[in-house]
Amino acid sequence: MSTPAWGLSDLSQSSKTNFQTTTLIPYSGKFGNDDVDGIDTAYRVVADHVQTLSFALSDGGVPNNVGRGYVLRRILRRGSRYVRKTLGAPIGSFFSLMPVVVETMGDIFPELTKKQDDIKEILDEEEESFSRTLDWGEKLFDQYAICMKDQGAKELNGALYCILW
Repeated sequence: MSTPAWGLSDLSQSSKTNFQTTTLIPYSGKFGNDDVDGIDTAYRVVADHVQTLSFALSDGGVPNNVGRGYVLRRILRRGSRYVRKTLGAPIGSFFSLMPVVVETMGDIFPELTKKQDDIKEILDEEEESFSRTLDWGEKLFDQYAICMKDQGAKELNGALYCILW
């Protein structure tokens, strides 16, 4: 088995938490105030979310706007945002981690291997769609904030929250 640049837990290692077994680098085990830049938190979030989504999608879940699909979409968006904003990785980096889950867990959970192409396609499409939405929302927010600042406003109008939500 090759060593991935980013990977997930190897539960055969001895550790206090599954995040201490991660091969995500440069994870150093910092929590709370010790994780000043939020990088360790981001690695934990990404590792957990890509693994959660891989299993859920292999079990037939699909990100959408209802029920468990909504939860899956929110998990994907949170993980994608961490990869892009905190870790500074380009669009597509989140879904590209899924093969590590399959490589690590596919022997034990064969549905991961069987549905790998479907999982990859769903994650890729959802990440790309969310990236466009996030870019649009950030641009709109920045324009609105500049406008409000130019008007001397100290607070943003509630209408913006409705538009961005």
